[in-house]
Amino acid sequence: MTGGSPRYHLYPAQDGRTIVVGALEQKFWDAFCDVINLPDELRNDSLNPDKTIATVAETLVSKPSNHWAPLLAKADCCCTIVANMNEVTGDAHFAERRIFDHSVKGANGKSAPALPLPIVSGLRQQDARHSSTPSLGEYNDELIPE
Repeated sequence: MTGGSPRYHLYPAQDGRTIVVGALEQKFWDAFCDVINLPDELRNDSLNPDKTIATVAETLVSKPSNHWAPLLAKADCCCTIVANMNEVTGDAHFAERRIFDHSVKGANGKSAPALPLPIVSGLRQQDARHSSTPSLGEYNDELIPE
């Protein structure tokens, strides 16, 4: 789970987006290998995991994420493209649950959507819709003992 397994790894696509592979179970790994046409000699990833990782990375970076996304979804192989903030905040699932109604204001004065804590709306403070984040190093003296 620390990046040494090709089955549980982050790989870049050609367009810079990240592909998350979580194909731990054999059926998911087999489906993923079929999608990317991984050579048979690398499908037993325990034999040479570094070579398998390199080959998977080389394959995935050869095409943009919009090429891989429908193939991975159709294969149902526990792999997906990491969503960016615009995709996440615009997703109907999150919008309906008002997950990103909360925001934080950075030291630069700009606001950014943020997950409120707790996530369950009934447990949130009603007046905490906008809060601020500390500036870089603001609490270092308090948090790091000498």
